[in-house]
Amino acid sequence: MFLIFIDELVDLLANLGITVKAFADDFKLYIRIINEVDVTVLQEALNFLFTWSEKWQLSSIDKCRVLYLRLAEPAVSFSLGTVNLHSVSSCRDLSVTVTSDLSPSVHTRHCCQSSPTIKCHTPLLSV
Repeated sequence: MFLIFIDELVDLLANLGITVKAFADDFKLYIRIINEVDVTVLQEALNFLFTWSEKWQLSSIDKCRVLYLRLAEPAVSFSLGTVNLHSVSSCRDLSVTVTSDLSPSVHTRHCCQSSPTIKCHTPLLSV
């Protein structure tokens, strides 16, 4: 039954021009922001998501973050309801750490620190 609700939400957000990745009750919303119209579209999608989640009592705003995949953060903030979403430089997604510059170094470091069987060494460079 839950999947029916989720599929409906994914379809409705896709109609707004938002790419959605869903896994169980976890959602990632993507849009390429080129101009103010794209910012407005994303905020409208977030408003829709907020209304939908309140209706079905599935709200977890404290888990929501914004990750910009670029070098510099634009001077734009997004919200769910009355709560401004925090912007982060990295986040974990299905046990993979994704950074704003898509560098694997944070994820690799985390794997090395959390696994006693993996040994990580800093390569020595000589000039």
